[in-house]
Parts: sequence; structure tokens; C-alpha cells
Amino acid sequence: MLIDFVELESRDGVRLVGAFFPPEREAAGDVDAIVLCPGTSAEFSTPPLPTVAAAAAATGYAALTLSTRGRGIVWRDPKTGFQGAGFERISDCVEDFAGAIAWLGARGYRRVVLWGHSLSGVKVLYAAAHAPELSLAGVISVAGPRWSAEHYRTLPVAAEFERHREIAERMVAEGRGGELFPVSFPLGPTFQTAEGWLDKYAYEKYNPLRWADRITVPFCRIDAEGDLAVPQYGMAGLAEQLLALAQPTPFNRAVVIPNTDHVFSGAHDQLAAAVVDWLDSLVETPAARR
Repeated sequence: MLIDFVELESRDGVRLVGAFFPPEREAAGDVDAIVLCPGTSAEFSTPPLPTVAAAAAATGYAALTLSTRGRGIVWRDPKTGFQGAGFERISDCVEDFAGAIAWLGARGYRRVVLWGHSLSGVKVLYAAAHAPELSLAGVISVAGPRWSAEHYRTLPVAAEFERHREIAERMVAEGRGGELFPVSFPLGPTFQTAEGWLDKYAYEKYNPLRWADRITVPFCRIDAEGDLAVPQYGMAGLAEQLLALAQPTPFNRAVVIPNTDHVFSGAHDQLAAAVVDWLDSLVETPAARR
């Protein structure tokens, strides 16, 4: 399989990098391409992205694995300044997705599905609910946590959540909201700006249950069985709640991959098969009829 390493720009001018897997045959579903984005600080080459992308391309779907502006912890873009997981805002994912969709569109791929793992599993749902201008053919949310301050306060780790919140709020009050501070909740050890931590974790802004009713495109939710037993992730029952809240389509689906963990250890092929099976099911979608 031939793979092209690519550079492209987000809609607001941030330099992004990725790998393009051209389709090897005609696809069964009415989808042209899939954009795959990794979790916090990860890259376009981080497993399981290459395995899933290769499987999609082998079955007829162009695949673009994409390192978003949140790749790494800190890096500097010549045009837009500091980027990375330490500085990103989840809502900026729409700008990254728009750039990827435009790049694919320039090459003739119009009906695009977004696939996101972990952090990006939240991002793709957010984009589906908040960015109708992207004209998505569908989204696949893979192991995206439910980030909710209300949920964190019910857990044994509530004190650690409150400690981080107090530090971040104090830094903002002191005019240091754009500074990095050491973070160990809910992910870590790492660094994040005080403003960025509050934006992601201190409220309900990125709790998909607050806006899932705005998702009108087909979506597939894929979970790792091991994640469902981790209270901090808030994933137990999440798929069922998303299916109940989102606008119904014949294609909405929830899948659990058994006997694996958050990064789908030992189950990359099963994950890829679940993705391809869902893509193949997308026949006569609204996006395909336009």
C-alpha cells in the first residue's frame, strides 16, 4: 500500500500533518473518505490509526490520518504561535476538521466521515453537533470520555478535581490564565494552560449529553470493554444515552470491542473491522444524495 505524507492547513491557518491512504477499490458504502484523529497529544501515526486507515483504504475508502493542533504537549507554529495539547481548545477542532475536509474536497472526495479516538472521540461528536457547515456524511466516536464537572464531583477522585480547579481559577484571577501548570487530572502527568484546563474539564461544555440532541448525521459509537469499568471516564452507559438523544437515523450504532483497553491493545483488527462494517452500511445517506 502506498501512503503519502501530507501537510495542510486548518481553516484558521494552523499547519497540520498527516498521512493519506488512497482507496484501493470501489467502496460498498456511499462514503468517499474518512478522516482519523488521535487522542490527547498523539500523532497521525499513533496506533490504532494506521491499522484502521489501511483497512478503510483496502475496502475503498480514502483515509487521512491527521495530527491536529493538539499534537504533542507544546510546539510552535510559525504563523499562529504556540500549539499542542497544553494550549488547545476542543472547540478549535472544527477549524482542523474544516481544513482536512477542504484538502480532501480539492482531490474529489466530498462525502467525508470523521473518526476520533479518545479526546478526538469527543471532538467528532462536538463537530457533528456544532458545525453543520461541515456537511459530514457521519462520525465515529471511539472511546471518547464524558467530561463533566458534575460527574467528577460524584467520584472518589473529586478532591483531586477540585484541587486542579482551584489552582486554575486562581491563576486566571491573577492574570496568568495562559500559563502552563502541571496537571494530573483527569490525564497526566502533563502540562496545560489554566484557561485551557478550565475550558475542557471544569464545566459541562464538552459533556456530549448536553448537546447530543443536535447530532443529526449518522454516528457510530465504539467503546473498549475495559473503559466501561473506569468511573473517571464516565463511559458506562454513555453509548446508550447518546443513541437515545441524537436524532435517529437508520445507521446509528453502538459497538463494544471485548477484552481490550482504551488503546485497543490486541484488538486493532477488530476495531478496524467494526469501522469498515459501519462505513459499508452507509448507503443512500443524505450526504450521498446531495
